[in-house]
Amino acid sequence: MSNIADEKRSRRRGLLKQYYGVKDDSKEGFDPYNINAPEFNPDLYLHKLLKECNLNQLMQKEQQIYRQIQSLDSEMQTLVYENYNKFISATDTIRKMKNDFKKMEEEMDCLSSNMSIITEFSGNISSTLQGRRQQISKLTGVHTLLKKLQFLFELPPCLKTCIENGSYGQAVRYYLKAQKVLLQYEHMPSFHGIQEDCDMLVNQLKQKLREQFKSKDASPKQLAECVDLLLQLDEPTEVLCDEFLKYAKEKLDVDLSDLEHQINLCATSLEESENDKSSEEGK
Repeated sequence: MSNIADEKRSRRRGLLKQYYGVKDDSKEGFDPYNINAPEFNPDLYLHKLLKECNLNQLMQKEQQIYRQIQSLDSEMQTLVYENYNKFISATDTIRKMKNDFKKMEEEMDCLSSNMSIITEFSGNISSTLQGRRQQISKLTGVHTLLKKLQFLFELPPCLKTCIENGSYGQAVRYYLKAQKVLLQYEHMPSFHGIQEDCDMLVNQLKQKLREQFKSKDASPKQLAECVDLLLQLDEPTEVLCDEFLKYAKEKLDVDLSDLEHQINLCATSLEESENDKSSEEGK
């Protein structure tokens, strides 16, 4: 069985080499009796068989060769069919790639055309707006200036509203935001009037903040916030420290006085309780 399989493999290799035109260099010498060799001579091979084999062997050899021919024919057809399918598949792949590249080329041409149109439109827009660019820049600057002026003209009412609502921190932020501009243009009558109104309102704000120092209900956090806001309004640091310590001392004295009064009440209550117990024991 192994000899038959080897012979079939040898025939297949020979067919493939013959089909692709590959020379077999593994065998040396000239052998006209080798049926798988390219130099095979059928006349010599037949003469050799007639000389060496009897009739029965010749008939068996004839059947064997016939079966081999059928097998080779089938293998050749299979080989051609398989390679044909591969060739068809490769042809289809190449055709598909060609179509894809053609479609891609069309899309690239369309994209290039669109980019050219966009570039042209961009150039037209730039040339159209070139003359108006400086005008737009000036208008933008004027708009920004008008917004600042609007804020300045609305500043006194805003400060007044914040003071009435107790939003002292917001009022300080509004004033500090506009303080530099007001000082810069205080020589102008309109800005000078705004500056006077703001100064009057800021003085009221300072007075409100100082009143919190005197409030007995003010917490230490509120006192610290008042000091911070007054410092932002350029109040003297030493004066603020003295006032803060003064009001803190007064509040502490009041708290100590209340505490002492409560202690005295507790002591009196304990003394009365002990006197009552002593009188009951004497009875």
